[in-house]
Amino acid sequence: MVDDRVAVLGATGFLGRALVPALLATGRKVTMVARRRPPVIPAGARFAACDTGDARALAEAVGQASQVVNAMTGTPANIVQTAKNLCAILGARSANEATVGLVHVSSLAVFGQATGALGETTIPVPARHHAYAVAKLRAEAILLNEPAIGAGCVVLRPGCILGAGAPIWSDRIGRLLLAERLGWLGREGRGRCSIVHVADVARAVVVALNSGRGNAGVHHLLAPEELSWNEFFSRYGAHLGVASLPRIGRSQLMAESWVAAPLAKLLARRLGRDPDIITPSMRRLFRSQAVPICFRAKLLPSSTFRGLEDGLAESARSLFQSEGSAPQGGRPDISSWATAT
Repeated sequence: MVDDRVAVLGATGFLGRALVPALLATGRKVTMVARRRPPVIPAGARFAACDTGDARALAEAVGQASQVVNAMTGTPANIVQTAKNLCAILGARSANEATVGLVHVSSLAVFGQATGALGETTIPVPARHHAYAVAKLRAEAILLNEPAIGAGCVVLRPGCILGAGAPIWSDRIGRLLLAERLGWLGREGRGRCSIVHVADVARAVVVALNSGRGNAGVHHLLAPEELSWNEFFSRYGAHLGVASLPRIGRSQLMAESWVAAPLAKLLARRLGRDPDIITPSMRRLFRSQAVPICFRAKLLPSSTFRGLEDGLAESARSLFQSEGSAPQGGRPDISSWATAT
């Protein structure tokens, strides 16, 4: 029998940690599905240890939940396998009982190096060398093409997610700006900065679950403010106490992504931590002429999105707290930070 519960895959990840309290606030019961048990399990939730790439373990973890949110991140192979497993599990259940509501969190990265206006009906052609983008697009196709699932599946494609503790677009970018390894990029930073606050992604998931089949299909999710990456770096830098951004030339960016990044990855494997690197895919994003557009009826009204300045201020405070208290002047002492150059 269907259980009035929502199973959140990737519940202990960055997005998952925002999703769980947002869902609990609606009165839902939540099953937190992840590999590792979190330090605290909030009231109304329960935890199910699970490798989502294991079909049997995932079926047991999801149980008879009436709704599922796939916010799982991981290797490209695991992203695809999780989608296949969900397809088999939910497809089999739909044949015997009520359709299970599914919200699948994808990414605007599925478009790869496409340019111009990119709507929900635009056919993505991801860059072959970007394994993450290819995996995200394959996962979408697996779920949307399954008749028993696709008719009720909501696919969210958020932009770059920021917020307190966001590992890449708040913390890594912040550290790179403070270390003066990012700054004003000139022509290399004129691309459209498509971002969204993690709280808005969580709200969109709740709306999608509430509306059920009414919003089935693909939805783009990005903040209404239009700005370039240069402008984003400048505004974030101001909250970090960077009075004037250094000018970073194309040659320095190329050295960062093609020389420093591979070396930092090797060092990170030995030290067991993620490096602060500017990857080739990030460089392409910074200069991309793609303009994601929401042609469909929006899940969230533009006026309800978290303001960019609030999100950047929150991100800066969180970064200072995680890396150590900030001295007078508003900037932390970065002399001991690993800059991975």
